[in-house]
Formats: sequence, structure tokens, C-alpha cells
Amino acid sequence: MKIKNLFSFFFVLYCLLFFLLTSFFYLYSINLGSDGLSVPLFNGGDEKFYYEQALNIASNRPAVLTSIHAVILGWILKLFHTHEVFILRLFNFIGNISILIVGLKILFQVQMERRNLTSGIIFILLISYYPSYVENSSGSILRDCWIIFYYLLSIQILLMIIKTRKLNLKVIYSIILLLSLSLLFGYRDYALLSFLSSAVIYFLFIQRQQSLNRSKKIYFYIFFGFTLMYTFLKSYMFPIVNLSLQDILTYRVDNMELFAGRTQMNISLDQSNVFLFYVNYFNSIVSNAFGPFPWQFKSMGTVILFFAESLLFSFIALKIIKLRRRLNNFDFFLIINSLVWFMLIGIFNDNIGAAARLRMIGWFPLLIVFAKVYGEQLIHKKQLNDICNIENIGAENK
Repeated sequence: MKIKNLFSFFFVLYCLLFFLLTSFFYLYSINLGSDGLSVPLFNGGDEKFYYEQALNIASNRPAVLTSIHAVILGWILKLFHTHEVFILRLFNFIGNISILIVGLKILFQVQMERRNLTSGIIFILLISYYPSYVENSSGSILRDCWIIFYYLLSIQILLMIIKTRKLNLKVIYSIILLLSLSLLFGYRDYALLSFLSSAVIYFLFIQRQQSLNRSKKIYFYIFFGFTLMYTFLKSYMFPIVNLSLQDILTYRVDNMELFAGRTQMNISLDQSNVFLFYVNYFNSIVSNAFGPFPWQFKSMGTVILFFAESLLFSFIALKIIKLRRRLNNFDFFLIINSLVWFMLIGIFNDNIGAAARLRMIGWFPLLIVFAKVYGEQLIHKKQLNDICNIENIGAENK
């Protein structure tokens, strides 16, 4: 089968898989008497709350809004004149397809002139398998898939702005980017903070540097800046989220006490000195990005999460490091977005179940980078094998 046909096959298979999963979770929930609202496997969030607020919006009643997600769901119910949950699940199904399309577009952008569909197939297979993504996006009406979509869309549009030299296109793309970022802010405000921080880091330390090795200065600046902030500026209010570092640390401690005995990591960041903070903070970042680890097992769910995700993520990270010579500036932009996101959730999140949901935004850019470099490696090996086979055939003919 030609690679183009194989790519099309897996693309259609992905769409079919998520439609079937969306339908299955809905029917399974109906059978359980949950009215189509499923129960997340890893304490993923209050799905019933969103549905109730969406009903309020659809009926023009006052609603408690934590994001624009309930507003959009409410308008969908109002548009179709129904209270049917399956309509909302189909809305998230559209989000699943949109994520695939935008993810592939980013992948082909970072491939530059060496575009290949093998990497596209790898990316499709990875997100088709990704357990937390599959469960939270097709198994619920939660907002996660749309946060991922608008984050990836913002990355894609910014890459288009960087690559094009036409001023009129830059203006058009910039307007679209502002719209995408506005929706991203509406869905999750600190996701916008992560994206903007990543963009600033990229433009300051990566894009303008002729050598990627010089970008290592970034580690010093981040370390030095964070040390000053933790020591002297704990009460500084960050724009966009309107929270200080002390607010975030207090929120983390309160949650540790509230959910004690559940799937908490029990990593305290409110320390007496910055050295202890960095030790625990590094532990929190790694645990949020790769955990749970064996010493953090609290239930069968955490054990499953370790074998289903932690081992795979560790392999992906090590493979990217091993193939780092294949990375270009755009790849580093994706990696920066992931690192900043992991650093952000590492500050305020201490729950293993929540980490499985929250880290999805950080892993999608890394999955794109992995699909690119691993796909290139597979093609390179195939070309070497073909050359060896030709040489062997030629030697035999002589």
C-alpha cells in the first residue's frame, strides 16, 4: 500500500474511532442512568456542572461561568432546541477532528522541505492511543479538547506569521491569531499566559540566535529571574491570571489538605528558602509531566496510568533528546511551549488525576516533534537499507 493511501486510511480510521467512542461512552452512560454524562476515570472534573450551566444559558437563566465553554454549549442547545447531551458530545467530536487537522498542519510546517507522511501516520497513531486524551475528549463534554485545539491553532498561526514574508498575510494571520488567543483565554486563562511566555522566550532566545547552542542562556535567565521572584516578589500579581505566586502556593496547599489521602503527590512548594523550593519544584514538574511513578501509586488507576502513559512519555522524551540534532528552530518553539506548560502546572497542581488531564496541552507539541524526528529516522533507515540492497544486487550480478 502506498504511503499516501496508508496515511488516508489512518486519518479516516481516527475519525471513525472517535465517533464510535463518543457514541459508546454516551450509550454506556445512558445505561448507567447518568443521562449521557460519564464519570471520568481519573477524577477529571465536574461534567454535570457544565451541563447544568449550559441548560441555564439555553433557557436564558443566570449561570455560574468559569469559562466560555458552558456559554458555547448553552448556545448549541439553544440553536438545536434540545437538551440532548449527545449533541454536545458531537461538538467535542468536531474538536477531536480539528485537533488532528491542526496538529498535522503544524507537523508539516516544522518538517520544512523534508515533508513526509510517515511522521503524519505516527502522530495519528499516538493521539489515537493517548488514553487520557481519548477518555477526556470523547468520553465527556468537558472543555479539554477545545483548549488543546486553540492552543495548537495559536501555535500554527504564529508559525505562519514567522514563515511568510508578505506583509498583508502577516496582518491577516495576526488578526486570526488574536481571535484564537481570545478564545484560548476564554477557555483557560493561564493557557494564554503559557503561550505568550513561550512566544517571548522563543523570540528573545531562539529565533534571533544564529546558533541554537547560544540559546542555553535561557536557563540562566529563567533560573535567575525565578529566584528573585520567589525571594522578593511572591506577592507580585501576574497579568492575565491576576494571581501572585503566593496565591498559587496557598491554593496548592489548600488542595493538598482538602484532598488528603486521595491521589495527591504531597509535594509542598511553600518552603523557607529558594533551594528547597527548587528541589520540590523540579519533583513537581517531573511528576506532573511523567507521573505517576511507582512510589506515587495510590490506586489501580494510578498503576494503569503509569504503564499506559508514563513509560511511553519517558520513551518519547528520551528519543527526542537522542535525535536532537534533527531539531530546528520551530521544533524548539514547540518544545518551549511544552516546558513552560509543565512548569506552570508544576506550580499549582499536586493531584495525579488532574495532572493526567492538565498535561495533555504540554504533550501534544512534544508528540508532534517526536513524530517528525522519529519519522525522519525511519525514512533514513529505509533509504540506507534500499541502498545496501541495490549494492548487494549489483555485486551479485558482477
